[in-house]
Amino acid sequence: MKDFYAQPVPIRNPKAKALLSHIENNYSTLAFCRRWVEDSGFEKHIIPLKQLVDAGVVNAYPPLSDIPGSYVA
Repeated sequence: MKDFYAQPVPIRNPKAKALLSHIENNYSTLAFCRRWVEDSGFEKHIIPLKQLVDAGVVNAYPPLSDIPGSYVA
């Protein structure tokens, strides 16, 4: 999810810039999953998304688990 309080950070990677623009236009500050980004046409999004997380623009949230080893739908 995009950090609402994040300060503007210069992003030099054009793929990361395009991904950030897509996130801002479609999800704003709402949480989203990588599958939604992939379904939107960003097939190779893992590295640009990691760069956005490392820059502090996007917050990463791990999958929720109810019982250890099982995932919540």
